[in-house]
Amino acid sequence: MAIELPFYLAPLLLLLVTPIIVFFFTRHSAAGRFPPGPWALPIIGHLHHLAGALPHRALRDLARRHGPVMALRLGELPVVVASSADAAREVMRTHDAAFASRPLGRMARVWYQGAEGLIFAPYGDAWRQLRRICTLELLSSRRVHSFRPIRDDELRRLLSSVAAAPPAVVNLSKRVSAFVADSAVRAIVGSRLEDGDAYLRFMREALEVLPGMSLPDLFPSSRLAWLVSSRPRWVQNRRVRIREFMDSIIREHQENSLDEDLLDVLLRLQKEAGSQHPLTTENIKTVMLDMFIAGSETSATTFLWAMSELMRNPSVMRKTQDEVRQAFEGRPTVDEDSLTNLHYLHLVIKETLRLHPPAPLLLPRECRIPCKVLGFDVPEGVQVIVNAWAIGRDPAHWDRPDEFVPERFEGSGIGFKGTEFEFIPFGAGRRMCPGIAFGMAHIELALAALLFHFDWELPGGMAPEELDMTEAFGVTAQRKSDLVLVPVQRVPETCVIFLGLFRKRHGGNLRLPPGPWALPVIGHLHHLAGAPPHRALRALARRHGPLIMLRFCELPGRGGLVAVRRLLGPIESAASAGVPINLTGRIKAFVSDSSSVRAIIGNRSEHRDQFLRLVEEALKIIPGLSLPDLFPSSRLALLVSRVPGMIERRRRATLAITDPLVQAHRDKVSDQEDDEDLLDVLLRLQMNMDGQHPLTTANIRSVITDLFFTGSETSATALQWAMAELMRNPRVIRKAQDEVRRALAGHDTMTEDNLATCITCI
Repeated sequence: MAIELPFYLAPLLLLLVTPIIVFFFTRHSAAGRFPPGPWALPIIGHLHHLAGALPHRALRDLARRHGPVMALRLGELPVVVASSADAAREVMRTHDAAFASRPLGRMARVWYQGAEGLIFAPYGDAWRQLRRICTLELLSSRRVHSFRPIRDDELRRLLSSVAAAPPAVVNLSKRVSAFVADSAVRAIVGSRLEDGDAYLRFMREALEVLPGMSLPDLFPSSRLAWLVSSRPRWVQNRRVRIREFMDSIIREHQENSLDEDLLDVLLRLQKEAGSQHPLTTENIKTVMLDMFIAGSETSATTFLWAMSELMRNPSVMRKTQDEVRQAFEGRPTVDEDSLTNLHYLHLVIKETLRLHPPAPLLLPRECRIPCKVLGFDVPEGVQVIVNAWAIGRDPAHWDRPDEFVPERFEGSGIGFKGTEFEFIPFGAGRRMCPGIAFGMAHIELALAALLFHFDWELPGGMAPEELDMTEAFGVTAQRKSDLVLVPVQRVPETCVIFLGLFRKRHGGNLRLPPGPWALPVIGHLHHLAGAPPHRALRALARRHGPLIMLRFCELPGRGGLVAVRRLLGPIESAASAGVPINLTGRIKAFVSDSSSVRAIIGNRSEHRDQFLRLVEEALKIIPGLSLPDLFPSSRLALLVSRVPGMIERRRRATLAITDPLVQAHRDKVSDQEDDEDLLDVLLRLQMNMDGQHPLTTANIRSVITDLFFTGSETSATALQWAMAELMRNPRVIRKAQDEVRRALAGHDTMTEDNLATCITCI
């Protein structure tokens, strides 16, 4: 059954619908084809889509659902997000002039107060002048190269701080941040700051102003947002403090500056007349601050991500270290001249910048002229964000995009100069970062040096995949946690170089070798108790490394002293046939009495046995493990110990023997050099020397004792151990005996002439 409407209802409906249709089409035509976006909430717009995640990651996830060009409303702010290489190309190349300005939020206006410097200056003649100054005067290749002595000096400080750190872990985040910051400050103002920690703190506080995500930034028209937010007062307070800080730097610089630095250049340009847009002191402060941030924070962030990725990828670490060490083989350290030859290191840095661009969302741009991006209309006044982080991980351009594979850049020709839009860690176009060369110089030098001088380990036996790679929220995607690693000096030669360099520069502030736990007063002596010193030290070295540091009471450990072996027991008479004999005693008699003593003092001393006994007792004193040796600063140790009295008695007894020996040799009359023993030679040299340092009788007595130590004790010890090892290895003794007996076939006994043929025995 058909429904009949009153005749007057149709014209009435037409009158009501026509204005709605006209309004809809008029509005759609005026708005154009605006980019798509997710669903929004009243008042806050799309802010809820960014809650609980890092902005660059949340925006990447939204772009996967809504496309590479996406429209958002963050509070009151209209924003367009470009998340593909094609979209970035249109923003930063095709329509670069239209997007060449920066938006300035309410907090940024409080911070800059009309002196925007370089980073946030609106596009125009003043900005172009500052850009030209930075490109041609401040950050040119020639200027960056002129700062090489500063980088070299700060690199030495960095290596010194790592090498001199206590054993175990090193906070690489703090040390590298200090290296980059000090290098940047010295390049900009000519000297290191007295309070470097305050500088770093100010830089980080300045970075907190830039994101523009406070209530007054998101709701610029709301007086309520301004009143309830604590941000305006915080920003104003920080601005006053940092401006005072900058004023003190300028004053100190003007009083003490010697060589021209970047601040000198700015002050010189300020004095030059004829400029349409003169540099004010406030402009200079802002430019300095911009350069501090761009020259330190981003470089340190990139370095730490590079080191983190190398620690997570041991094969890449080995390959990078091999290249660095081959390039600088035979040199004490790295130098900038050869950094260009480190091809694989540059691939590592590129891959780091792909995965971890210093500013994941770059810095926002503002549309000055309405235009289209990938067919979508972008109105004037809209903020445009380019998600460089998402573009660097886009599967459309990168195979295995989330993996660290430096080889992907091999032969690709892709650089970070803003010409390939799938890789834009520093942006592109007019607003591209002008300080790339300045930052890369620090990254390459520090990375090469730390990989050259040290091997690196994760603390606590941590596996590479367990290293925390969480990012922190901010303009720069820093590591959320500090990078803490264990440095290991790779070769003894490096250690020697460091010791010489750092002892000269830093006195006793050295990174000493590791060692076991110590006790009060006695130090590490308890580790040597109950075992021969060389075995105890070998066991300690297995746990603590090939170079260990010990303290014997007050004395640092000395390997040469504890290596001296005590003399064995007195000579015993030979046993009768079939009865075991004391071979040690026989060998000692042969080496000491029959050979060494006769060679040194001849066969004319009736006190030879007494002399041997005194020398043996002297050997017991040499190790230096008596109380006065271990506590050299203690008068009490000298008083209670019996060793000083014993030494004095032995010294007098030795003099009573050696003085007659020397006198007897002086009285000897012989013209035949064949009859000379070593004491004769010393006395002859004493008579013939007329140099600046003549031989005294005391010198001769000491040399006689030294010759006996080296001529008898070590030889006897080696011979005894050789015989002991032969007895433990019957096969070897049979082979040695067969060789000796073949060599002596037809001879009555062994002579030195036959020894040359005894290869196995030797």
